[in-house]
Amino acid sequence: MTLGVVESRHRHLKEPCAMCTARKLMSLVALCLVCPAALGEGQDNLPEKSRIHVTHREVLGEGLYGKVQVHHDTLHFYFVENMRHGAGQGEDFTLWRRGPDETRWRERPLFREHHPGMVSMLPMEDGRLLFLYVDRKDERSRSVHLVRVGDDEATSLFTFADNRGVLNPAMDMLPGGTLHVLIPDRTGRSVRRFLVDPLRGDQRRLPDIETPRSGARIYGRLLEEGRLIVPLAVVHELLLLVIDLDDHSVEMHSLDRFTSKSGEPPRNMAIYRLDEPDLYVLVYLRPAEFSDRGGREGPPTGLVGEVVLRTVDPDSLESAGSTVIAGFSPERASTHNIAAAQVGPRDVLLAFTTVDRIHVRHLTGRYENYTGAALARWRFGPDGTATRVAEVEIEPFYSANMTLSGDGQALFSYNKARPGSERVIRWIVAE
Repeated sequence: MTLGVVESRHRHLKEPCAMCTARKLMSLVALCLVCPAALGEGQDNLPEKSRIHVTHREVLGEGLYGKVQVHHDTLHFYFVENMRHGAGQGEDFTLWRRGPDETRWRERPLFREHHPGMVSMLPMEDGRLLFLYVDRKDERSRSVHLVRVGDDEATSLFTFADNRGVLNPAMDMLPGGTLHVLIPDRTGRSVRRFLVDPLRGDQRRLPDIETPRSGARIYGRLLEEGRLIVPLAVVHELLLLVIDLDDHSVEMHSLDRFTSKSGEPPRNMAIYRLDEPDLYVLVYLRPAEFSDRGGREGPPTGLVGEVVLRTVDPDSLESAGSTVIAGFSPERASTHNIAAAQVGPRDVLLAFTTVDRIHVRHLTGRYENYTGAALARWRFGPDGTATRVAEVEIEPFYSANMTLSGDGQALFSYNKARPGSERVIRWIVAE
């Protein structure tokens, strides 16, 4: 299935099978080898020789919503259950870990007094983990929590709440071991900033970042020498923040402006830096409409619109070009369920899901309307032009993330957009 390039604009640039016993909602975990040809459909007639192989697949269980990450060669899966999609609220936060020579997950219940959402995790050099999340137990008074987790500890380092509310917070470990924390304002026009010592919990508040409009969202960031590059979404606009890590000053650049019926900001932005050519690449959803997320039954559609690849000159920080790789129409649109990873000096692996028969407030729970999904490798030429060099059809999904393992494979984790909402990991090699 080729979902097509519908827009492209660029300017000239400077040059082991095992079975494991698991817990309540997970009756069986199966690691099984998958024939590479099983996901090989659609890879012929592409301009360059490149293929996508799935080396193996693991089913984690039904109704588990979270993320998979790899740190120190250990696989981490953290998730919630009993998700109410309309409110974005889940319960029973749990961390699973499995080392490279282990066949069983080690389970750790965490934060049971809260309903964690918008969770991110960072490893410390000593093996402990840092979790940053929003407690969504009471939607009228959300709060942000930073917790350090070790074998015998779960220590609260930082809590933040105010009457303007909070959205998805982000944290980055700076050289020297200090955490840089960003907390978007839920109702106003600012992003709060903090420096936090992850060992002692000492904190320092930095000046807020004022935004041109409300609705700020932060997803992927890029930490470079002396600066932090942050794609920032606000209503009808994608911005790029450049934060100087010495004096903490901030530059703000506009990359994309658009309109949508429901006044939504972009979603699920990821950013990478290519070596050949030297460019930033941003992946994101440019929303067109909002489809009600509904109640407890999934899948939650959320936003529908266009999936965009945008290149940015790292010197001028101006947009260099864009390619819409999945469009929006009354018959078919892509959702905000996007997962991506950089898999080479000039390649990005990207997955997205499409839905049919679009109109607002009818998709949630309608599994039959989730009709397509694609996983493709995109290669960027000397002028920043994106070319699809490999593509395979995959099952429709939501709540996805993609990360890299130590051996260079991409781990693609998602919930199937089918009754039961199984959580799956696929190990992918892009050649």
